[in-house]
Formats: sequence, C-alpha cells, structure tokens
Amino acid sequence: MGNEKAVSGNTIPLHPRPITRALARASSNLATSSEVAATSTTLINNQGRVLRANSKRTASDDKNANAPKRRAVLNDITNVACENKIQIKKGRASSSRVTNAEVQVVCTGTNEASSCSFIEKPSSKLPPRPPGRSTSTVERSCVGGSSIVASSSKFIDIDSDVKDHLLCSLYAPEIHYNMRVAELKRRPSPDFMERTQRDVTKTMRGILVDWLVEVSEEYTLVPDTLYLTVYLIDWFLHGNYIERQRLQLLGITCMLIASKYEEIYAPRIEEFCFITDNTYTRDQVLEMESQVLKHFSFQIYTPTSKTFLRRFLRAAQASHVMPSVEMEFLANYLTELTLVECEFLKFLPSVIAASAVFLAKWTMNQSSHPWNATLEHYTTYKASDLKACVQALQELQLNTKGCPLNSIRMKYKQDKDNHVVTHSSSSSDKLQTHFSMSGCGCSWIQDNSMLHYSATSNWTSKKCSALPTTKTVDVSSVSDLFEFICSGPLVDKIGITPEKVGQAIDKWLLYGSQLCRLFQLNELKLTIPQKARLYHYYIPVFVWCQDQIALHSSKFNDGDDVPPLVIGFSAPQGCGKTTLVFALDYLFKTTKMKSATISIDDFYLTAEGQAKLREENPGNALLEYRGNAGSHDLPFSVETLEALTKLTKEGMKMKVPRYDKSAYSGRGDRADPTTWPEVEGPLKVILFEGWMLGFKPLPAEVVKAVDPQLEIVNKNLEAYYEAWDKYIDAWVVIKIKDPSYVYRWRLQAEIAMRQAGKAGMSDDEVNDFVSRYLPAYKAYLPTLYEEGPSGSDPERVLAIDIDEERNPILAT
Repeated sequence: MGNEKAVSGNTIPLHPRPITRALARASSNLATSSEVAATSTTLINNQGRVLRANSKRTASDDKNANAPKRRAVLNDITNVACENKIQIKKGRASSSRVTNAEVQVVCTGTNEASSCSFIEKPSSKLPPRPPGRSTSTVERSCVGGSSIVASSSKFIDIDSDVKDHLLCSLYAPEIHYNMRVAELKRRPSPDFMERTQRDVTKTMRGILVDWLVEVSEEYTLVPDTLYLTVYLIDWFLHGNYIERQRLQLLGITCMLIASKYEEIYAPRIEEFCFITDNTYTRDQVLEMESQVLKHFSFQIYTPTSKTFLRRFLRAAQASHVMPSVEMEFLANYLTELTLVECEFLKFLPSVIAASAVFLAKWTMNQSSHPWNATLEHYTTYKASDLKACVQALQELQLNTKGCPLNSIRMKYKQDKDNHVVTHSSSSSDKLQTHFSMSGCGCSWIQDNSMLHYSATSNWTSKKCSALPTTKTVDVSSVSDLFEFICSGPLVDKIGITPEKVGQAIDKWLLYGSQLCRLFQLNELKLTIPQKARLYHYYIPVFVWCQDQIALHSSKFNDGDDVPPLVIGFSAPQGCGKTTLVFALDYLFKTTKMKSATISIDDFYLTAEGQAKLREENPGNALLEYRGNAGSHDLPFSVETLEALTKLTKEGMKMKVPRYDKSAYSGRGDRADPTTWPEVEGPLKVILFEGWMLGFKPLPAEVVKAVDPQLEIVNKNLEAYYEAWDKYIDAWVVIKIKDPSYVYRWRLQAEIAMRQAGKAGMSDDEVNDFVSRYLPAYKAYLPTLYEEGPSGSDPERVLAIDIDEERNPILAT
C-alpha cells in the first residue's frame, strides 16, 4: 500500500492507521501534540502493524511460522516478591505490511506560568458546574502565533476557538463537568485486595499490569485501551474473588473488552490466547468475558486519568506559542506509571492527571511555579490539593522503592517518546515549597465510601475518606491536643472552659480513639482536617448531648422511669447531619448509653400514598415528589415516637422503621418491616434528624411571595408540631449561608447511592428534586435561624454555622 496523499493546508496527511475512538479524540479539543507526534513516529517506524480486514492467518499459523521462545505465565507467580516477570510473545498474526505515512511535526515550547496563591483543600471534590465565559476574567488562548500569559487573577480560555468545530468549544466545559461527576461512580476501593482477594496479591496485580503494557505495545493498541483495561480488572477484583491461576485470563479478557470499545480493529480472541502461549482456550476467554460484562451490567466506559490528562495538558500550555511535546510525553509517562501501583487507587483519576501535569512542569522547569490560574480553573484543584499525589508520583518517578517492573520505563526510553525517562525531578525538599498550607479548615467533601445506609441493616462503616488526608499531623502530646481542643469554634457555645477540658482530657482522648477506630484512622497520624472534625465538632457536640441528658435526668426522682431524651437535629439536606448522628450514636453505644436514631425520611408516605398525594394536588411540583410538608405519614410518626419514648426498662424492644429511597427508581417506598433494625431499652437518648424539623407555619402572604405552590405546604405544616416538634427536648441546628448549597450536597449523596449499587437519581433528576425544596428553605430558614425551632427552649438549642464545604465556622 503506498503513501496516502497529504491533505492541503496545515493539516496532518492521511495515513493508513485504523481510526480508533481515542485517535478520533486526538483531533478534538482533548488532543495533545504528544499524541500526534507519537502517532507519526509509530507510523514511520512500525513495520508490523496490520489491517485486520486483511489479516487471514490464524494465531496458530503464526506460532508455527515464527516459533518464538515460550514465556512464563501468572501461575508461576508466588507471594514472595515481584521477581517473576511475564515475558511477552513477539510477533502477531499478519499477512500484509503497512507502508509508512509521512507526518512532520515541529514543536518548540516556552513554559510561561503565572503566579497564584494556594489554600489547602481536599483533593477529592466535585468541581463547580462550569460557568459561562466572561471577558472580565478570561483571556483568550494564543492564536496565530501570539502568546498571552494570564495574570494571577485571570485564566486563559482554552475553549475560545469556536471556529474549529472539532474542539466542541460550546460543549467542552459541560462534557468535562459530567466526566468529573462520572469518575466518582464505581470506584474500586483501595483496599480491595485485603478485603476481597485471598489468593491474589498486589504484587501479582502489578506483574499482570506490567505485562499488559507490553501486550498493548506489541499489538499497537491506543493508550485508552490500556487504561480502560486496568480499570476493568480492578473493578472486577473489587467485587469478585478469583484464583491466581485465572488472573492472567482476567487480564487478557479485560483487554479484549477494552479493545472492542476503544479500537476499530480489535485483536481477535485467538491472538490473546496466543500471547499467553495458549494457556487459555477460546471458550475460557468467552466465559470470562461473560462474567466480566455481567458484573459491569454492560456499563463499560469510565473516565480514566488519560481522559483528564488531555484537557489538563491543553490548559497547561494555553500560553505557549507552540506546545511542548517533551512535557506532554513526560506527563503521559508519569500518569502511566500509576497503573502498576495499587496504592494510587485512593486518588481520583482527575487528581492523578493534574498531579502528573504538575510534576511534569516542575521536572521540565524548576525555576518557576508549576501551577497557575488557568490550571487551577480547569482542574478545579489548588496546588495544595495535589500534594499527597504529587509526592507519591515523584517517588515513582525516582523509583525510590526499586520496583523491577519496568515495562513502562522501557516503553518511554524510546526515541519516539523523546527519552523522557531520563528526566528526573530534584529532591522532594525543594518541591515542598510549592504546596501552600493554610489554616486547619476541616473539609466536609465526602468520598461516598465512608458509610452506606441501608434498610436491611444498621450503620456499616468503611474507611473514612470523608475525613481528607491532606497533611499528616502527629498528635505528639496531651498538651498539644489540649491546646487544639480549646481553639475549637464550639467550645464557648457549649460552655466548656479550659479547666473543664483539662479535667476531662482522658475522656476526650478516649472519644477520639473510639472515633478513629470507627472511621479506621490512625489516631497518632491524623491530618489537620481529620483532627478538626473529631475534636472541634463531633466530640464537642457529644459532650453537649451528655450534658443535656444529665439535665433531663435531673428532673426525675430516683426510681422513676426516665423516658429517653429526644434531641432534634435540624439541618439542610447533605450538610453532614447524618454523618454527625452516626458518630454520636456510636459514641453513645461505646459509653454504655443505649440510643436510637431516626429520621423524618423514615416517615415518608408509602409509594402508594405518594401517588395519591400527587393525584390530590395536580400541578403542584412541591408535592409531586416526597419531601415537603404533606408527604409524611404523621400518625405513623406519632405512633413510632410514642413507642420509642416508652422504652424505659430492660428487655423492652421494638423495631424502628426505615425508608428505602432507592425503590421505584429513586421515588422511594417504606422498607420491608422485616429489615427494620431493632432497639432495646432502657433508652437514654433518641437522635431525631431531618431537614425541616422545627419549621414554623408562616402567614399566607409571606409564603405566596416566595412561591404560590407553597401555600398548601404551609397549611400542611401546621400539623407537624404535634407530630414531631413537641417530642423534642433539645435541638442542634446546623445553619448554612446559602440554600443553593443543597444541590451540590444532594448530588454527592446520590452518586454515593449509585456507587453502592442502588438505583439513585440522575444529575437532572437531582436538579429537579432539589428545586422542589428550595422554596421551603427560602421561606422557613430565616425564621428558624432567628427564633429557633418551633416550641424550643433557647437555652437548649445548639446552633452550628457551617460554610459551603461543610466546615464549622464562628458565627458572624
């Protein structure tokens, strides 16, 4: 086949390489110059790539013809160390040879970066929905040879080239926002090897991935195929036990599936069998393929680090006259190194991609700061958010652990990748200066892996990623902890003096140790946000609750049946009240005080009752879905609360109702009573939480001014005091500045539900859902914050102000 004729103009000539999805993306706004250069070099040097439409010989024919040396397979692996490396089988079925196509790319780059300040925040966060472009805050990227460098307060608009339709300029921000949401779904747990696997180790996984890198090179697969393959392997191992003898079978099967998705001409099953020296048969691969696809419910795609790296590299070079191919190769190399290491599963793909760009820029030019306003805008990460990942990535780059798995390093030593392996960053001490650490603000961004609530069980905890791991701080002494506790924003509110803290410091240490055990944290190596979460928030509220219980009990004589104290937690949806109640309930149980937890959500009407409510209020969007006043079964709630308050003796038991929000595609229904958790008396405290607890009815003209549909809701609210509020003796009110925070928080909760395997709402459904609550928030929150909950004693109300990140703050 001869060379293709070049297209007129400054475009890349046509070439005979099969067009894949990833290659098509290389022509869009996601493409980077390194991929173009890598493609061209591959086409010039590769003499073994074949067009599958013309390939006729079978794998067995190739084997007989070439008679290559046999290689080891994964059943030779032991648990000792990563010494037995799988060798790749050279040569693949081919009957024709592709003639080279000439592509010439000339690139010279400058690394101009702007300075900006940095404030620490956690790395796993949902990005803000991309705003429209504003000429006051955005500069256009370089066009026609001009170079523009953004100032510290501005970023360069990399989507400004609306004339190039392949860049999808109008849609790119939304596309990438949805990718950032999607990366939170179906994430393998970093500790799945310890929890799920008994016969397979991290070393074996590393050897498998290292071998698959060689396979992808041998078959000239696009990088996206490799990244997707590794994701499929990890997600399958996350939920399925597998023997070591079948691990390599899983690897080639996942690469087969990824190839079918990413490649136009995917390798045949026989070729994957051949590359394993025919250790596995075609039928075994097909059987494994069926298992993997069923596990994924045929939902294959997920955004990987490679997905985000393309756009982040485009942002990194927005001010360059010509892109730096060398820096792009280096960033790709660093990102690919993380595939072998299981420890990087704790980082989001977008964090890994952003960290690779950070370290690549730093490696290429250590005289200037590697981060700027444009990168911060398009990645939504500050430099401090990337610190942990960049440090881990630098260890990989320097190979400080001496891992012998070198397929990726050998791959990037080639001429076509500019020998980027030879580049090395300096010691980590100099790099530390570029991570700004500021304050000890506690982040509340939750990584949906912290806890899962289900109707079939009580609370079950996992390793707490809701407490970010941005900076490790040694709890070096009791005096250090004492000073930290006394600096908290709630100390004065709950009436704790330094003298009282000193007298009860042993209890504070015990409570902190118990919460660390609950959330699987190292109590001697807490991060600043973790330390603040425990000692500035959870434990002070628990101490306040203990005081309220003591005050409540003092009103009864010795020998009297003391009913449990009901503490109400009124807080907007998603602000962290459920996690707070979860922690308090655990502390009560560990201190031998029996408690029960219940939510207003548990009193929602059944699915049938909700349908009837919609029929009775046609056209009223506020009552079309569960949530507002009128959508609760008030007689049922009265019956439940009455029964709970009567659990005053040993041996008295009852089941507490639960609501299944995932039923009926997210519309919800009351859970099966056989799955309700059971509580036993004598109860000391009932923790009752809800988003609208304490709301007071307002004059009709007031609610009409907010939303006319709110009038019927306001009328329904009149019955709620007798059903709920009158049972509550003490209150915790969590206050927010802007009700619009609820949308972001609710979206995170639904993503967590979907990741747990439940049928949560889609993003559009979440937006529609939250819009039905906002009128009530706007109408009733001001009164709640000014006057307190309905029928409450001001002396028994603890108000806690939080910001958008759910950080407790001092009231202003």
